[in-house]
Amino acid sequence: MGVALFDFDRTLIDVNSGTLWLRHEVRAGRVGWKDAVWATIWFTRYHLGLASGLDAAFEQAVAAYKGMTDEELRALTVRFFEEEIAAHLRPGAREALDRHREAGDRLALCSSTTQYLAELACEAWDLELAARTELEVADGVLTGRIASLALGDHKTTRTLEWAAAESIDLTDCTFYTDSFTDVKLLREVGTPVVVHPDRQLSREARRQGWQVADWGRAGPPT
Repeated sequence: MGVALFDFDRTLIDVNSGTLWLRHEVRAGRVGWKDAVWATIWFTRYHLGLASGLDAAFEQAVAAYKGMTDEELRALTVRFFEEEIAAHLRPGAREALDRHREAGDRLALCSSTTQYLAELACEAWDLELAARTELEVADGVLTGRIASLALGDHKTTRTLEWAAAESIDLTDCTFYTDSFTDVKLLREVGTPVVVHPDRQLSREARRQGWQVADWGRAGPPT
């Protein structure tokens, strides 16, 4: 039995959930246009595989939710997932999930997204949760801080911690991702597969001889 690890944004789904969440929050009036422009710049950098400075940008974005209750954010995320994310599973992702499941492999999510969206994705597509960013909650209220980050190299750390706890050897794992920010984890696993890679990851895949997959789109571009 092997283990299949899946990135979330632009890998399992054909969109970046962070970009859609930003639009969702602008429409709701919880994010102003200046913050929206700032966030768009960082999402663009992430899509280009540029990790430098993303940690601080993520921390700043999370700080905006200080004082919101855990229950409130969970409810917002459930509605967001149902309305704007669930339909974006790539056709090839569904096939890969089915193929690994039929082979008896364990399936797990390795994502930089928060626990709220990651848990919903795992529930929807029957995945274990290997890595996600954990927002700090105290007495049911968000503190505006990050308890555990899973962005870039931190995702590798979180995945290694999960693998050690589950007695999993990463050389027995396949990892699917689109982003160069995940290159460290790609180098750790036995079978790296890049899905619709960004420019930097595409170049690295050619150098390393990694498999490149096209999983198609769930619908029209967003």
